[in-house]
Amino acid sequence: MARIRVYRDETDGELFPEMCIRCGAAADADVDLDVNFAWMPGWVHLFIFMGLLPWLIAALILRKTMRVTLPVCQRHRSHWRNRRLYIGLGFLFAVVVHYSWELSRVENRLRELAEEVALLRFAVESDDGTEVPAS
Repeated sequence: MARIRVYRDETDGELFPEMCIRCGAAADADVDLDVNFAWMPGWVHLFIFMGLLPWLIAALILRKTMRVTLPVCQRHRSHWRNRRLYIGLGFLFAVVVHYSWELSRVENRLRELAEEVALLRFAVESDDGTEVPAS
């Protein structure tokens, strides 16, 4: 994949060739996307070994962003929107799976506690012959 370097004074897209940035086909003149790009130095990810909070602080402080106007063809005009959508849905899926896993753990623990209470109740009732009131 080709790499290009875009400087801040070139971000309006006027100097870009009229080619789709995704496939190289002729770009539509009326379809230009404004896309935010963000990056940070690669060594920032070493902070993750110190913990999530130091990594997050370093990433937020050292992050740089740039808004770029990109030429695209009609076919790829929704490429960045779809990309964000798929990433968001993947994150949402991970959260739902984690939540359901936590919920099943709590449900199993609650079932175990209910069984223990029932066994203790049975033991108390069988010892004195009296019935324990339900609460």
